[in-house]
Amino acid sequence: MSIRKLFLLLCVATSMCFGFAWAQEDDVQDEQILAVVLGEPITVASVLPSEAERKTMRDKAKEKYSALLDYKIQMATFDNVLERIILDYAKRNSIVADPDLTQQFENKFGGEFARNQKEGTSKSIQEIAKLEVIKFLVEKALYAEFGGRVIFRQSNPQMPVDAYRTLLAQYKENKQLTFDDESLETAFWDGFSEPFQYEIPVENVSFNKPWWL
Repeated sequence: MSIRKLFLLLCVATSMCFGFAWAQEDDVQDEQILAVVLGEPITVASVLPSEAERKTMRDKAKEKYSALLDYKIQMATFDNVLERIILDYAKRNSIVADPDLTQQFENKFGGEFARNQKEGTSKSIQEIAKLEVIKFLVEKALYAEFGGRVIFRQSNPQMPVDAYRTLLAQYKENKQLTFDDESLETAFWDGFSEPFQYEIPVENVSFNKPWWL
């Protein structure tokens, strides 16, 4: 079993244990607010998979569909929270997407994106590339500002986890990051807490170039 599949199964199990109830199979609570970032709410509707995706999930997951849907909503919420905070930090620190890095990302992943693009995909490869470049530059700035441990994750090969937690704690303290569900909030902060699967030795940490180069 791959690490990705194992992680998915563990997260689904976690979702079931926490008892998230945003998405019962026949009663998706579209307008429920999950989190508020910088005064803007994140609702179930804004992170809900498309109807076509839900049908595929229902066909494959069978009786585990509700738990899987809850997991998808949870992960999309966390991604949305981080994206908003990353973009806000970038704006406050005059960080913009480097055109060369953006083009290099498009060149490397454009073909794969086109082959796997699903109907209703909300972002283009250009938007994804720009966001990934900004994310890299923000993480580079965060590590320079806060330091701390850097970990490997499949979704982020070099994640400055301590720096992220410090930044997010500032947003929380300033009431710029709130959750309307205690279990969801616990799961979010767990992602920035020990134990970590793999901590990168400090001598191997380098933000001289992004992971895709």
